[in-house]
Amino acid sequence: EDTFQFLKKKVIEAHILALPDLDKVFKVDCDALHVGMGDVLSQGGKPVALFSEKLNE
Repeated sequence: EDTFQFLKKKVIEAHILALPDLDKVFKVDCDALHVGMGDVLSQGGKPVALFSEKLNE
């Protein structure tokens, strides 16, 4: 039961991506640390694509 509730919570909290509108402006937000980096492509405050990568030492 605990596992089911955990998975249910993760599905509910999952990022829902918006469909891109090629006639509107895109925004790219980037963040990086020594262990990894992440990027979000958004439009109108809604995420269109997500990217993350662990960096090698």
